[in-house]
Amino acid sequence: MRIFTFYLSSLMKYLWILFIFALLAGGCQNKPLFPVEPEIGFLDIQPKTVREYQDSISIRFSFRDGDGDLGDIQGGDRFSLIVKDNRTQFPDSVRTLQFQIPVLNTNTKNPSILGEIILAYPPTIVTPGMSSDSTSYTIFIYDQAGHKSNEIITDKVNIVR
Repeated sequence: MRIFTFYLSSLMKYLWILFIFALLAGGCQNKPLFPVEPEIGFLDIQPKTVREYQDSISIRFSFRDGDGDLGDIQGGDRFSLIVKDNRTQFPDSVRTLQFQIPVLNTNTKNPSILGEIILAYPPTIVTPGMSSDSTSYTIFIYDQAGHKSNEIITDKVNIVR
């Protein structure tokens, strides 16, 4: 009987230690792994040469967000992904396109998220009066709380007629 009592006593100590560890580990899950402001990084742009009015451009970039609130809430009318053509010959209203990012995280226990976005940018044009052109794009994003990310600039893309 004494051995059995000793065994239960030892087992209870380990169970309490395991229980406390589980509580501590579970409590840490809500803490963001990254800053709550989104951060993006340029990865790639393809193709390097496009035909005006015909070829779309694939822009790939990474993202991370500590509180995981990237993406537009269903039915929202806010734009969360902004892309600016860096050619200054055009007015801002023509150079800037806005897109909506879908909600990327619904897990409130582990809110921090990271990943990649591949944007299909629509076909573009050659600056009037030129036979060919080139441009790069400046990109940034907003999260649901209105935090703006850093800005990234893509590599140049050549545009031909």
